[in-house]
Amino acid sequence: MAEFNFNQMQSVKSRSQAPPPACEYSKLKPSDWLGALYFTGCGSMTGVAIYLSTSNQYAIWLVGQILLSLAMLQWFVLIHEAGHKTLFRRSMLNRLSGHTASLFAGIPFDCWVLVHAAHHRWTGWQDLDATTATLVPRKLRLWERWQSISAGDYGSHCSLSSTDYRIIGTCRDCTVFFRHPIARKSVYRML
Repeated sequence: MAEFNFNQMQSVKSRSQAPPPACEYSKLKPSDWLGALYFTGCGSMTGVAIYLSTSNQYAIWLVGQILLSLAMLQWFVLIHEAGHKTLFRRSMLNRLSGHTASLFAGIPFDCWVLVHAAHHRWTGWQDLDATTATLVPRKLRLWERWQSISAGDYGSHCSLSSTDYRIIGTCRDCTVFFRHPIARKSVYRML
């Protein structure tokens, strides 16, 4: 058994903490043609997935469904990149692609940008981060308690709750966030 060398571990740790040179950051700039390639590729994958999903053969249908789920995940990745304005160089193309991708991913783009900006601002603060605020222990509202009881009786508790969280939770967080005057100003500066 090899002995643990603590000094060697320290030197590896100190090397890994050094930032990369500035010349390596130039590769991280957004590109219009690369963004268009990703966007077109995702659209093509979605088209193929929908075509395969219309098949009467179970195996082909299943491949189509798996491909469609991967395409939906990719549409969300495009929303994320467009929201950070890193998919295209031009802001207009980021907004247009973000709204188009939001149709396929089922997430409203403008609301997602607001919630995600709040998430970046409050990461690590579970009660202030819009993506984790609903995880903080709290007393459930009457309709939430009723939903948990009735959905549990029918065995569909997880899917029903997750759908309501996405629809009601995101819209509520977006509305509350956007009412705040400082948040409005920061969003207008961001857009």
